[in-house]
Amino acid sequence: MSHEVHICMSEIHFNSASNKLEIFLSIFLDDLGLAFEEKTDKKIHLCTEMEVDEADDVLKQYVDKHFMFFENEQKVNLHMIGKEISDDMASVHIYLESETLDANADLKHKNSILHHLYSDQKNMTTISGFSEIEQSIILDVEIPFVDVEKTMIQKK
Repeated sequence: MSHEVHICMSEIHFNSASNKLEIFLSIFLDDLGLAFEEKTDKKIHLCTEMEVDEADDVLKQYVDKHFMFFENEQKVNLHMIGKEISDDMASVHIYLESETLDANADLKHKNSILHHLYSDQKNMTTISGFSEIEQSIILDVEIPFVDVEKTMIQKK
């Protein structure tokens, strides 16, 4: 399956009750397969019956390297909750959760997923939970970082 549009989608929600980020990430399987082959020199067969044993580890390492948050310049640990194939079987949906955050700290986000493969890669991110206003951001090869507007956080 080949496609001309190179997009990754993510939804990031700040849960004010737990002070954690709840993350949904969707990446085209064929693109992710190419990224894994580049890294491991073998097919991982993600989300198929032929998925290799180390698939989750390879996926977690890739996400850790290319999808990050920094709280006061320190990398935030993200825990992979799980993954599943999309209904159309074209994408993998990845579910992550952050460690507990300091609501008053500066927060930066980096999303460089697939930037090493495609110069036209766009990573679309929606951020919610910090206020009643959602932030929508597009990160690309030239701008892979963004400051998350912490001034929008309203604790209840």
